[in-house]
Amino acid sequence: MKNDTNIIIVLLIAAACILGAMAIGSFNADKAYAASADRTAGSDYIMINGAISDSIDLLYVIDVPNRKLLAYAINPVRNTVTVVDNRVRLSTAFGTSSAGR
Repeated sequence: MKNDTNIIIVLLIAAACILGAMAIGSFNADKAYAASADRTAGSDYIMINGAISDSIDLLYVIDVPNRKLLAYAINPVRNTVTVVDNRVRLSTAFGTSSAGR
């Protein structure tokens, strides 16, 4: 009986340690935010951010009426914004026609 009790106590302590580590990890995690493009508000653009490296960020802009994707590289160290690509047509990239709009 004493051996079974010791096993249960060890398992409970291990579970408490795992749950404690998960709780501490969840407080240190980066927060993720999302927003929707509200068509009733007249927003014709959707913006998505990303990163190439620690010093260069990307900004993708989807031009909804023209169905184009624009990509900009932002370097906060040099304080520059560079157009990466502005030739991507979404209808060509995804193989859809504008008739299905």
